[in-house]
Amino acid sequence: MEIFTPKLIALLVGLAIILIGYALTMHKSSIDARFENLEKSKGMTRYLAALGQETAKVLPDRIVHTSRVKEGSINARIRRAGNPWGINATEFVVLKIGCAVAGCVLGAVCYLAVKDYMTYIPWFAFVLCFAALGYIYPDHTLSKKEKERIAAFRKELPEALDLLVISNSVSNSMESSLQTITPLLKRGIVKDEFEVVCKDLQAGRGLTSALTNLAERAPTPEIEAFVNVVIQAQTTGTDMTEALRRRSKTSRQEFIAMLDQKIASLETKIMAVLMPTMVMSLTVVAVAPSLQSIIGSLGGF
Repeated sequence: MEIFTPKLIALLVGLAIILIGYALTMHKSSIDARFENLEKSKGMTRYLAALGQETAKVLPDRIVHTSRVKEGSINARIRRAGNPWGINATEFVVLKIGCAVAGCVLGAVCYLAVKDYMTYIPWFAFVLCFAALGYIYPDHTLSKKEKERIAAFRKELPEALDLLVISNSVSNSMESSLQTITPLLKRGIVKDEFEVVCKDLQAGRGLTSALTNLAERAPTPEIEAFVNVVIQAQTTGTDMTEALRRRSKTSRQEFIAMLDQKIASLETKIMAVLMPTMVMSLTVVAVAPSLQSIIGSLGGF
C-alpha cells in the first residue's frame, strides 16, 4: 500500500501554503521572552528556546500569554525549583512551545525510520505523540528539580539549625550567628542560600528583610517555617534559641518522615520492575513441559 498518495501530498502542500500565508500575514505576538540567561548556555535548551521564540511570534496571543493566576503559579514553581534555566513564566511557556515543535520534527523522523515496519500506525500519530511529550517535558523536568530541591533542604537544614542553636546561645544575636555558622556548613543548597543572606546583612539589610528575600528565593515549606519562626521570635521578643531548637527538632522529624516514606515505597517500585520478568519466567516454566510433550508427540508421526 502506498503511503504518500497524490491526495496526501496535495493535502500536505496545501497545508504548507496555508501555514506560510498565515505566518506572513498574521500579526506577530508581542512576547517578553528574551532568554538572556540562556545565551551562554552550552546545552540544547537555548536552541529549543530560540525555536519556541520564533514559533510563538506567529501564534495567537491567548496561546502564548497566560492569566495572572497561572503566571503566578508558574513563577512559584520556578522559584521552588531554584530557577534552573534562569527564566520567567512567559519564557517557560515559550520553551514548552519550542520543545513541542522539536517533538513534531522528531516524530516525523521516527515515522520515516519505522514506517516500513509499523504500517498500522499513521504518520500523524507519531507527530502528535512526540509533540505532546515535548510539550510536557519542561514541566516534568521542573517538577523533578523542585522535588530534589525540597529534599535537599529537608536533608541539610536540621544541621544548620543545630549550629544556629549553639551559636545563638553564645552570641544571642541571630545576625552574628548566621555569619558565624555559614562558613562551617557543608557545600550545598542551604549554605548557598545562607551565603546570600549574609551578603544581604553585610550590605545593610535588616534581618527580617534578608530572611524574607530568602523565603522568596526558596519558597519551600522548610525555609518558610524557619523564616516565620525567626521573624516571630524577633517580633514578639521570645527566646530565639528555644524557638530554633524546636524548629530544628521538627525539621529533623520531617526529614526522617520523608526517608520513611521513600523506604515504604521501595517495595512497590521493586515489584513494578520485577513483576513483568517474574510473570514471563513463570510462564516459561509452566508452559515448557507441555510444549516439550507436544513437540515429542508430533515427532512421533
